[in-house]
Amino acid sequence: MTSVRSRQRRALAAGGMVLGFGAVLVAASWTDNVLGFANFQSGSGFGIQSSVNNGGTWTSNPVSGATNALSFAPTVGAVVPGSVSYASIQLRTDKGSSAAGIALNGATLAGDAALGGALRYRTVKVATLATPCDAAAFGAPSSTWIVGSSGAAPLTTSSGPAVFTLPAATPTVEGAASKVCFEISLPPIPANWTNAALQNKQSKPDWAFVGTS
Repeated sequence: MTSVRSRQRRALAAGGMVLGFGAVLVAASWTDNVLGFANFQSGSGFGIQSSVNNGGTWTSNPVSGATNALSFAPTVGAVVPGSVSYASIQLRTDKGSSAAGIALNGATLAGDAALGGALRYRTVKVATLATPCDAAAFGAPSSTWIVGSSGAAPLTTSSGPAVFTLPAATPTVEGAASKVCFEISLPPIPANWTNAALQNKQSKPDWAFVGTS
């Protein structure tokens, strides 16, 4: 699952399956209707920032803007059935923003449709920024499920509305950050092992985190 959009591309590995993964954070706007003859004034601005390098760099990217590339470990340069990779992204509200309820839109898929359809994912918000993004994060009682609580889901699966909340910012300081962990897998089922159409293909999904004030 910015709006920051993330896209990552890897060189084709012989005999492998090359995947490029992305995440999109939508700095969603909100609307204010003025009715009658009273004089109303809207509040402060609203925006969301993301970081894909553990808070080292923060960016605000609308859906139509530049992308923010996720870094998966193990790398996704040559995936086979049974491969599982993890990547994290941190989110926070921009200065002057109110608290934001966050939802994750299902991925928009580019590249090979068969490979994109075979991949599965889960994602959680972990308890702290120091919590590792690995398999243990998906079994921790302190994690908040975003997608996949009942099992890994197709990449196009969306979360429910406002599955977690980003704290409000102040006029001069951004809100406290939250960390989201993605798990991407290609299930080791016979249909994947025996499907030659999945080999040497690329899939490039983009997700969108949508914030609502």
